[in-house]
Amino acid sequence: MKLHYRKIGTGRPLIFLHGLFGSGDNWLSLGAKFSGCEVWLPDLRNHGESPWADEISVPLLAKDLLDFLTEHQLDSVLVGGHSLGAKVAMEATLTEPRRFRGLICLDMAPRAYEPHYSGFVPALQALDLATVTSRSEAQKALEAAIPDRPTLQFLLKSLVPQEGTPSWRWKLNLQALEKHYDEIWKPLQGQTSENLPRLYPGPALFLAGGNSDYVRLQDHALVHQLFPQAEIQTIPQAGHWLHAEKPQEVLSAINTWLSRHP
Repeated sequence: MKLHYRKIGTGRPLIFLHGLFGSGDNWLSLGAKFSGCEVWLPDLRNHGESPWADEISVPLLAKDLLDFLTEHQLDSVLVGGHSLGAKVAMEATLTEPRRFRGLICLDMAPRAYEPHYSGFVPALQALDLATVTSRSEAQKALEAAIPDRPTLQFLLKSLVPQEGTPSWRWKLNLQALEKHYDEIWKPLQGQTSENLPRLYPGPALFLAGGNSDYVRLQDHALVHQLFPQAEIQTIPQAGHWLHAEKPQEVLSAINTWLSRHP
């Protein structure tokens, strides 16, 4: 699968992956400030401008990432991501650790999660695109189902005009996401099919939101089991969207870590 991507900056390659319902464009502003890095921002399958497929799971998304590295002749790269993107980055480093020189994970642990935001997909599917004439109109129609305004505005970034027509379309494969929604919340496997331990021995940075429950104190042991060189830092007074709530603090933590791992 050939993933759509953006590329910004110069320096050592860093692949950064967006979260669920997002796209690489979400990271254009902050990614441009990653120090000394050529930042690649792919859209995951069924997101943004990347191809759609009936299946979606973390191992499949990680395979897409590994294929992306092969396609673009990238090796010994830094990789990072937020939320689902962080989980995909973790899975890829555990699968082929020699292809990565460092890992950055924002507010995600390798454990299982109860599915979050499960009502979002049905709400977006229920929107009658045949009658929508603007994003503001769509926002009004979805406010009752998704009352949190910043979240709704984020989701509506994936609602775009259909080229050459007056219609609108989602840049999300909502059908596939609904069908396989539970897949993306499963834990990462700590062993191979041959019962050998999986781990990524390279440097790793885990940033957690201080007001988020995605990375709990009891998750640290599992993080260190799979990523023995992991540094875990907390961004105070930040939730799951820590990079949106505390962008300067997140950027400072990432750039400081990058400077210590040239």
